[in-house]
Amino acid sequence: MTEDDNIRIEELFRAASLQDIADDGFTDRVMACLPVEECAVRATAPQVDATAAADVRRRWMLANLWTAACVVAGIVMVIVGRGWEQPATYLYVLMRTIPTFDIVALSHLLLLSATIIAAAIWLFHRLDCMSVVLNKKDLKHGFSC
Repeated sequence: MTEDDNIRIEELFRAASLQDIADDGFTDRVMACLPVEECAVRATAPQVDATAAADVRRRWMLANLWTAACVVAGIVMVIVGRGWEQPATYLYVLMRTIPTFDIVALSHLLLLSATIIAAAIWLFHRLDCMSVVLNKKDLKHGFSC
């Protein structure tokens, strides 16, 4: 395929995506019942009534408050426990001993940093999936999986 073929195909799909086919909410109901696997596709938010919307907002607010409380508790624990001293000592020792390049001493830091990065990626993925799991029920049509 050439670049011109790719451009033509993209234009064709772009034009086709603008078409709206009336299906009386059938597609939304089917998509709401499909199993969510690893957040490969984000579900569209269903149209909900005011009571359900208020409940969703309340849950969202509670989740945000809980997250903020945990962050504040973590910051307080670091300040009270003077959690910066040990990493600062490790960094100081690392900088002083880097000319000797003791690989055994560096392996612990590499393992720690890899663990922190992996945990942060996992946490981001789980938080990203949370919105899809909470919106699994299609409240507009009274249709649940």
